[in-house]
Amino acid sequence: MRQFFRMLLLALVLLTVRARLRAHRHAVCNPRREVAIPKLVGLSPTEAEHASSASGLQMVVERQFYSPDIPEGRIMTQMPPPGTKVRRGWSIRVAQSLGAQRIAIPNATGGSERIAELNIRRRGFSLGSIAHLNLPTQRPAR
Repeated sequence: MRQFFRMLLLALVLLTVRARLRAHRHAVCNPRREVAIPKLVGLSPTEAEHASSASGLQMVVERQFYSPDIPEGRIMTQMPPPGTKVRRGWSIRVAQSLGAQRIAIPNATGGSERIAELNIRRRGFSLGSIAHLNLPTQRPAR
């Protein structure tokens, strides 16, 4: 009798493992759950959101950059690239264009470092790095 219950328990464990493997294979390896990433570059965020959700994907605007070539508000890059096969529910990371820069960058050459720094900061910029270049027609920087 004890042998019978042991065999019955082993059979139940094997059936449970088999059912789990079939469910896993169906959930992960089912090709019907894979979709191709649509092309979102050049679309507005609303159009891109509709295109991605129609494929069962999510769109996330991660960054915004200035671009003189792509109009303001349009998608300029995406990752993963169009045509890549992914599972439904995957996130597409995009960068949105802020359009061309509207602020003129001040000319900080020819004067002292302090005057250049004040001029740059007054216009709302931050100072990154300073480079000195001695030209044959100018005095060396002090």
